[in-house]
Amino acid sequence: MEEFRAKISVVVPCYNVEKYIEQCIESVINQTIGIENIELILIDDASVDGTVLKIMQYVKKYPDNIIFIRLEKNAGQANARNIGMDMVHSPYFFFLDSDDWISLDYCEKMLQAASEEVVDLVQCGYKEYKEYADIELIEKEILADDEGIKKIVIDTITERKEFMKNYGLAGVIGRTVFRTAWIRQTEIRFEHFTKYEDNYFSSLIQFQFHTICLVPECMYYYRILKKSNSHARNDEGHFERLSVELELIKYYQINGFFDLYYEEIRDQFIYRFYRNTLHIIFCQFDELPMELIKSMQQTVTSLFPDYMKSFKIEENILDDLSLTLLYDFPQSVLEQLRQGYLDWLIEGRYENYAKLLARMWRSWGISQIEKNCK
Repeated sequence: MEEFRAKISVVVPCYNVEKYIEQCIESVINQTIGIENIELILIDDASVDGTVLKIMQYVKKYPDNIIFIRLEKNAGQANARNIGMDMVHSPYFFFLDSDDWISLDYCEKMLQAASEEVVDLVQCGYKEYKEYADIELIEKEILADDEGIKKIVIDTITERKEFMKNYGLAGVIGRTVFRTAWIRQTEIRFEHFTKYEDNYFSSLIQFQFHTICLVPECMYYYRILKKSNSHARNDEGHFERLSVELELIKYYQINGFFDLYYEEIRDQFIYRFYRNTLHIIFCQFDELPMELIKSMQQTVTSLFPDYMKSFKIEENILDDLSLTLLYDFPQSVLEQLRQGYLDWLIEGRYENYAKLLARMWRSWGISQIEKNCK
């Protein structure tokens, strides 16, 4: 059996991040397991700022532990991730975005869970840091702290459905450590979307893995920038997420997952294709793209004629923006709904959906919506 020099590899795609790359790299080289046990793979995607100069300072200091690739032409984050995956020599690896960072015990705790249980994946919680909002870190837990590490084995369709319902794999991809041999066996790659390539990758993973460990601690720090890929204002590139979700539907249909996991795929699709995109439109666009919204509604109702079954009143699903699927709203009304939504977000009460919905839907009557949903 091949002897691995490092215990874990870190794949970091970089592009014009001179302001953040040092914090990112420092969080890796100062890990409690020691830099000697880490393989750091940095792929610069043709940066035009001082990113490369800062990277080279670390390459010179840690030549045995850092692999640095500089691409001549910018080809996107998906391409950089694929290149990095191919260069991994360790039994485990993970992706770290170049403007993010990890806790100093991330590798130690994630490797401990992976090694003791020998699983395909290990996931932990993460913390969001909205740099432009001047707010405290927001924790996104995967488990309650008192649960400890949880191992889940999936051998049946029922078990996979249960996992998709309770956990899922969407979210910040850096909070996941992969077993290298397993990921190569699956032959799953990042498709060359310019944005949301991680949504595609993690969605394929959810149908392939058999064992996973969930670590309750929030150890990945996700920096949200105002001009980042997923938060840039009035950027129509946001709508590539729609293409990603439609490509996933094709994949599910071709590989026989669509019928087996119809309800789970339906609910994920409505949430990510429609609800999350509407959230982005409300938050990131000055003018509402009414034709696009109408097209999104038609796509959902065409693919999933039973979309109403996703709305379960007893689970307080009235708090979901997906309910706008029920109406062909004029722009003036949707603007009112958008403003109500933004008011609550700005006030820092994003999780208080019940009050949000009461405000959003008062003029239309909650009782009428409940009637339509029954």
